[in-house]
Amino acid sequence: MNVTRVLTFATAALLVTSVGACAPPEKGNSGADTESGVKAAEATSAQDFGGMEGLVEAAKAEGELNVIALPPDWANYGAIIKAFSDKYGIKVNSAQPDASSQDEINAANQQKGRSTAPDVFDLGQSVALANTSLYAPYKVETFDDIPAAFKDADGTWVNDYGGYMSIGFDSAKVPPVTNVNDLLKPEYQGKVALNGDPTQAGAAFSGVLMVALSQGGSA
Repeated sequence: MNVTRVLTFATAALLVTSVGACAPPEKGNSGADTESGVKAAEATSAQDFGGMEGLVEAAKAEGELNVIALPPDWANYGAIIKAFSDKYGIKVNSAQPDASSQDEINAANQQKGRSTAPDVFDLGQSVALANTSLYAPYKVETFDDIPAAFKDADGTWVNDYGGYMSIGFDSAKVPPVTNVNDLLKPEYQGKVALNGDPTQAGAAFSGVLMVALSQGGSA
């Protein structure tokens, strides 16, 4: 089963690469005009800054980017963050790299108005779609190249990567698992687990969805 992650931008939108946005307007002066006269909190694309060069200039003036739930060894995030910081000279503050999708939303609500509030989210689809009021519409430079099924039409969110659900097992301890129904057999009793809480973590929710689809249910 294919699953996706959703990239969204917090209340204000100042994107420099595929993972970045400016601070919400509550933080400092980010809601004020930049040197170019653009209100960063109201920007919906790089064109609002006169193009990528103006966007980069405004981002450098702000100086920092807050990200959350981006493990350095997952989806190449460590290398991406380093390359971003090296290229633009912007400090990246990476909080709670192992946080769940719901942890990200909780952090945004709890830190609203603070300099530590997340600027960008990487969320499981179910949590992302349940919290769209927290996002600012923003169309990344490659927005037109993203298939319609993988983005919101106004740029509120985009699917940034995907994967496939599978069942992992230790063959030294249990018989091989060939399908979902095998997990109902007595030899697997007490040995089946999900990766997190389905109401909070995208991976766990996708596990429940995988089982539902295998039994004739729907997404």
